[in-house]
Amino acid sequence: MHICIAKYNNLDNYFIIGEIKKVYEITSYDDLTIIDNQKALIDFLVYQNVYPIVITFILSKNISQDNEMVEKMDSRKIKYSMNYCSGDENSIYYCNAKIENEKDLRFLINETYWMSAQNGFYNIIFKDKLNFTLKKYGKWLFSRTQFVPLIDMSIPTSFIKIDGDGLGFILFLMKKNINLLKN
Repeated sequence: MHICIAKYNNLDNYFIIGEIKKVYEITSYDDLTIIDNQKALIDFLVYQNVYPIVITFILSKNISQDNEMVEKMDSRKIKYSMNYCSGDENSIYYCNAKIENEKDLRFLINETYWMSAQNGFYNIIFKDKLNFTLKKYGKWLFSRTQFVPLIDMSIPTSFIKIDGDGLGFILFLMKKNINLLKN
């Protein structure tokens, strides 16, 4: 694992309100696998011991697969909300799962991290929930709109964006936020 403090400007797929104070990029090199990264993320979050944590992921629209995940969360009494957003020609179906202890954290990441490994949206935020908003890209004939996560950094929070293919993650800290990186 490699950890660096970086200026991270690739947040086109997010709508950020407020200021990001620091960015820590935790990436893997060479022989580390998605499983290694998944374990590192779990270990990092367990070490922080900050709850609640909300894990947000896009649902597959495969009813049987989504129902299976819902049944698993129900059986563990994990609080969650299923959300549907629709606008223009776009729609998105996502889940906010509120994690309040280490046992459920380990369970849910072990059950869902594969989504990020397949370049699916996967986000972890240290507040009540994550919302989405429509964002317009481009100009004129080349413009398009799509749903993007709306992160309000003016409210004390931090969030974690999982890198493509699930290989590493990026921690975004907000000004005046709790110190997630313990010394």
